[in-house]
Amino acid sequence: MKFAFIAAKEVAFPVIAMCRMLDVSCSGYYAWKMRPEPVTKTADVKLALAIAGVALAAWLSMRFAEVIHRVLTDNGVELLTRIAGLLLSAIAVQLVAESALAFAAQAK
Repeated sequence: MKFAFIAAKEVAFPVIAMCRMLDVSCSGYYAWKMRPEPVTKTADVKLALAIAGVALAAWLSMRFAEVIHRVLTDNGVELLTRIAGLLLSAIAVQLVAESALAFAAQAK
């Protein structure tokens, strides 16, 4: 936690002074800074991005289905509510599934 604070503020303040104030060694800070990100953290970030992408795709596909329904009904196309709902739900599910597959492929 102290090292992260130093990293965030090292542009504004001297590292040596912050290390002294926080009672940590400068060599420890620089060693911490050079370590690679943990594999689990990298995987968690990829998973979070994939989930966010799928959630966004789901939201967009729902809005897409609503827009299609509104455009069709505004232009005089009569739709039975149940059939239209099933059709639009199928479109939404397909779009979400395609998006999920795309994000899963990118996360690898």
